Amino acid sequence: AMSRDLLVFEQYIEGMLTALSAGQRRLFFSRLARELARVNATRMRANVSPDGQAFEPRKPQTRLRAKRGRVRAMFQKLPKSLKPSATESGLEISFSGRAAQIAEVHHYGKEDAPNRLRPTWRVRYPARELIGISELDQTLIVERIIEQVSTVKI
Repeated sequence: AMSRDLLVFEQYIEGMLTALSAGQRRLFFSRLARELARVNATRMRANVSPDGQAFEPRKPQTRLRAKRGRVRAMFQKLPKSLKPSATESGLEISFSGRAAQIAEVHHYGKEDAPNRLRPTWRVRYPARELIGISELDQTLIVERIIEQVSTVKI
């Protein structure tokens, strides 16, 4: 249901944005991409998915360079690799470099080798939705579009 709702939402947005020129759309999408990247980064650092659910906590580690018994927060550095980008037809928020591989493993709950020294040791990670559009984000997007479109001289 979520993806169908998102499709209807996208079509609604497209209709509103036809009032803008290509340059205005690119600039608008660029600003919006940065804002959505910030929102997603904040959620990621808080270990919360876009729908507000707390991530499944990390398993207690035996030898992390942290105090014994303390479970470190996940995804504290990953948000730095979020790259917002925009064209006149839309926007994208993605990860760059090695972070993209790490993010994919966690976002979709894939298997990975967490230790370079033991490449045969594989771990299946629980799916933790790192990037997404929440209902609050949808409201924000519509507000930004209305602000943008209302300034356009017809």
